[in-house]
Amino acid sequence: MQPKTLIKKYPEIQDLDKCEDEPIRYYPNVQSHGCLIVTDYNLKIVQVSDNIEDFIGENVNYLLDKVLKQVLDADIIQYIEKWLDGTIEDNSRIFTIHNKSRTLILHKSDLEVLITIEGNEYHIDPALFQVQLLTVFEKLYNAKDSQDLVDRAAKSVRKLLGFDRVMVYQFDSEWNGKVMAEDRDPKLETWLDLHFPATDIPATARKLFQEQGVRSLTDVKDPYAALTPTINPLTGGLTDLSQKNLRGSSSIHIEYLKNMKVGATLSSAIIHEGKLWGLIACHHYSKKFVGHQLRQSCKLFNQMFSSQISLKESKGSLSKVEKITKIRTTLLNYMSKDFNIVDGLTLNKKTALNLIPSTGFYVMLDEQTRRIGKCLKEKKLKKLAAELIERFPDRQIIELDFISRELPWMASHSKKVSGVLLCRFSKRTDEYAMWLREEKLNTINWGGDPSQGTLESTGEKRLSPRKSFEKFSKDVECTSDPWLVHEVAGVKALIDDVKNLIVTKFTEIKQLNRQLQSLNEELESFSYSVSHDLRGPLRGIDGFAQILMEDYNESLDDYGKDALKIIIKSADKMNSLMDDILGYSGLSKHDKIDEFINVNKLIEDVVQDSKLTDDYPQTELRVSPSLPQIFGDKVMIYQLFLNLLTNAYKYSSKSETPIVEIGVEQKGDQIIYFVKDNGIGFKPEYDKKIFGVFTRLVKDEYKGTGVGLAIAQRVVLRHEGDIWAESKLGKGATFKFYLDKEHHADWK
Repeated sequence: MQPKTLIKKYPEIQDLDKCEDEPIRYYPNVQSHGCLIVTDYNLKIVQVSDNIEDFIGENVNYLLDKVLKQVLDADIIQYIEKWLDGTIEDNSRIFTIHNKSRTLILHKSDLEVLITIEGNEYHIDPALFQVQLLTVFEKLYNAKDSQDLVDRAAKSVRKLLGFDRVMVYQFDSEWNGKVMAEDRDPKLETWLDLHFPATDIPATARKLFQEQGVRSLTDVKDPYAALTPTINPLTGGLTDLSQKNLRGSSSIHIEYLKNMKVGATLSSAIIHEGKLWGLIACHHYSKKFVGHQLRQSCKLFNQMFSSQISLKESKGSLSKVEKITKIRTTLLNYMSKDFNIVDGLTLNKKTALNLIPSTGFYVMLDEQTRRIGKCLKEKKLKKLAAELIERFPDRQIIELDFISRELPWMASHSKKVSGVLLCRFSKRTDEYAMWLREEKLNTINWGGDPSQGTLESTGEKRLSPRKSFEKFSKDVECTSDPWLVHEVAGVKALIDDVKNLIVTKFTEIKQLNRQLQSLNEELESFSYSVSHDLRGPLRGIDGFAQILMEDYNESLDDYGKDALKIIIKSADKMNSLMDDILGYSGLSKHDKIDEFINVNKLIEDVVQDSKLTDDYPQTELRVSPSLPQIFGDKVMIYQLFLNLLTNAYKYSSKSETPIVEIGVEQKGDQIIYFVKDNGIGFKPEYDKKIFGVFTRLVKDEYKGTGVGLAIAQRVVLRHEGDIWAESKLGKGATFKFYLDKEHHADWK
């Protein structure tokens, strides 16, 4: 089985464009305080470091191709074999090798066994060291807050390991680092609060830190021991030394440390929630050896430190989380009251702006939009949201504190909006909420000019670290305060509240719809049955009344004649009412058959068929000459215009010059038809009630059953549109409606 990466030659510095390109895990040299032996699984030696003789008394040429038991004592071979078969789990032991106490450290890969032999110069008393560690852990546990925790960590590690400088170094979201805490020799200049660019610890090095945990360099000035042969015979490439602390460092990193005047280092990775949070970085200004046991203790220390980070951060943000939760509850009550989410988030004493520190808020949901606080114009906000969603289509939450880096056009708006936290309600691109933050000018103190990174050498450019680490201050514009973890979590929780509210209301509405549908079906059945059953008796009443009027008119006095007229008129009115009831109830049963309808021609037919011009000869009808066609059910659309026109003619008939007007207006992508009259009008507060069945706002002086507008509304709803009325008492009325765009021929 071949390794995933096969590198046969380590690149020269001049061949590299950036530090990330350097394959540091394959650096074919080891530090001189130890030696390396590479064997196959039969313990046949295939590769050794060329300082091997200093540790086991045999030279490179003798050792290659030998079996390990020919070189090392039987107790060592027995230990290695038991470790390989899993009988022993501990991968390090102290042995006497070539008359000296040595630490043996084992690692393995798919094809090879890697054996490190290190000096064991500084023996540690296990009991004393355990007491020291427990004391350190107690100090971390008793830290008041996050800052106190990192301060204590720096002091504790320096006391434990004895380095000249110990720093707690935290990465930001872009992998730039900041010295959060420091304990140092008083003679040294402080680096506290200095920032270091991501290029100082490139991605390849960060990945190795996370894998390896602890990494030390004993002597920056000491020459390395090369591996012989350079190419591993088992793999056909350079040996992967990523598991080995003994691995040498690239010349770029060594130059970087020499520019710092550092003689030895130890870096210990802080892994928090599965990610590289930062490093405990230790510097010594002369050589310093840290043995395997101490390095393992650093791993244990970091695990304790990481757990305390979570604890301190949780305690630090607990009060803020409680505040967010309280405001969330308030906003949820607002939204639930009238089930208006946009109003609930923006129109009350507490708004979405109070949820987390922000300077502006914009929401778009259910075709409603609202902005509060310091915001851009709505057109710009929509553009901002659309481009962010397009750029990050799979993210429910998009958080940026430097918008113009992603969207350069926002640089000109940075003073008002530099940070955005956008949260989507759904997968739709027009349902989201955005919290905005204005620009906050910052000055960052860097450990040297971060733009340095190349220098001239023999007429050519090559990668090189900075030579100066003096404080370099730089003003930062177009950025906002970063969005903190508990703030993002609070926003996400609110969005989840909104989703749950929508689901709850949807379920309630669905249940109500089922109940209404059932009641409606019963009502329609009842209406149809009653209307049908009354037809016979009503015809009898009307027929006998007509006979009495025609055959016995002379025998009746004036009172009898008037009574017969009232009976006939009432029967006629009852017939009209039943016709309307049957028409109204039949709309839901009628199978809708859509076709293209010439609206102007349809109106001509309605006026002619209904004899409106005969009944209301004084009324002037004005019809727009080119009304857009409708793609709908012709029978229903006929009923719609019949009822609206009958209504308009009727209630404008007593005007001095009655006028009925039919036209159209466009609003966005909606085509809105209107029927307008200059009749008696009605009070605006009745604009909804007027569409109710059997609702009449006038006395019997105007003929009607109170069903016509209800029929008109039902026709519009069957075409997935809306209808409404605009009026003032004595000022006429305008009835407007639109149909779903699928029912406009222009859309077809």
